[in-house]
Amino acid sequence: MRHPGTNGRNCSGGPSRPASAARACRTRGLSDTEISEQLFIGEVRVRAHLNRTTTQLDLDSRAQAVVVAYGTGSVVPGGSGG
Repeated sequence: MRHPGTNGRNCSGGPSRPASAARACRTRGLSDTEISEQLFIGEVRVRAHLNRTTTQLDLDSRAQAVVVAYGTGSVVPGGSGG
């Protein structure tokens, strides 16, 4: 199912929810601007999704969130990206 606002695209190459797509983009090292352009959502929304994730995981930074994503296997090094 395609989520409105993402135009069916995300950083893992398929349809997704904006929050999970934004997290996938962040792990690829994209800036907020690049993420918003790829997902067709505003930068404010990108920052909100990423900050919410950081808060929910009780992390000090978004860089820590990337480390957690790789450490838990949520992201595979060298994996495909949009």
